[in-house]
Amino acid sequence: PNNVGSSAIVKINEDGTVNLLVTAMDLGQGSDTALTQIAAEVLTIPISQISIITGDTDCTPYEWQTVASRTIYCCGNSIKRAAEDAKNQMLKLASLKFGIPENDLELKDGQIISKIHPDKKIKIADLAMGLTMPDGSGVHGPIIGRGAFIPPDVKDTDKETGQGEKPVAFWTFGVQAAEVEVDIETGEVKVLKVAAAYDAGKAINPELVCAQIEGGIVQGLGSALLEEMKIKEGKVLNPSFVDYKIPAIGDAPEMKISIVEVPEPTGPWGARGIAEPCMVPTAPAIANAVFDAIGCRINSLPITAEKVLKAIKEKKK
Repeated sequence: PNNVGSSAIVKINEDGTVNLLVTAMDLGQGSDTALTQIAAEVLTIPISQISIITGDTDCTPYEWQTVASRTIYCCGNSIKRAAEDAKNQMLKLASLKFGIPENDLELKDGQIISKIHPDKKIKIADLAMGLTMPDGSGVHGPIIGRGAFIPPDVKDTDKETGQGEKPVAFWTFGVQAAEVEVDIETGEVKVLKVAAAYDAGKAINPELVCAQIEGGIVQGLGSALLEEMKIKEGKVLNPSFVDYKIPAIGDAPEMKISIVEVPEPTGPWGARGIAEPCMVPTAPAIANAVFDAIGCRINSLPITAEKVLKAIKEKKK
């Protein structure tokens, strides 16, 4: 598409609270929390003072889509820029109020403070509606920061070859290893442990990053052992969870998660997305572990008990 951009609005309220408006959606991955943290970091206020409004097409700004592991990268960058815009507006007002150059002011703990004269300070709440000058005139209306971001230098791939100079903004690297138990009498495969390591660039919220990886592992386990869409004469034969099996909580293996942080130069504080990549290596890791256990390669998914038993019998011939 021509515009895979993201945008955000940061509004400073009269009581010092902040409204953060974005259209990126939290689908359970915890993005609302991480995106709020980005605004809070720039504005030096607790996240409890920020209300995030998402996905309201009546008032929230443009967002391409919540896909492709792009939310923390694209929307995070636009929020950072919007918060910095609001911050710069407040620095200008405080400079005017105190007669101090902007470079000699800093935003700290929700206040603009003079680096040289710490007694000269003003809360962001007192700047939210602008300044009233001694003659009664108003300067600079409400503080509303705006930010937009489009991944830099990304270009379409060649339609014939699928090759391109830079088809995506960043690459996410990760690795997984699985330990399985195979019942050679029944063919049942049980995943005992999975270890995973991912380069998140900079983990804005490490707990959420770990949860994202764990969720991806469980989804990958479903692809490896359970999920299979059955179609006959153009009709799906297993259209519900009664027949289309996905992992339940009891299927989740023991997981050991490691976060690697090699900053992505264009990400917010070096952060990059890790969503979809978390489920990609799981099925291959499980398949390799099954091969290690029985000495037979299962070449199709899901790896069912029937396939395992058939492979074992053929090996014995």
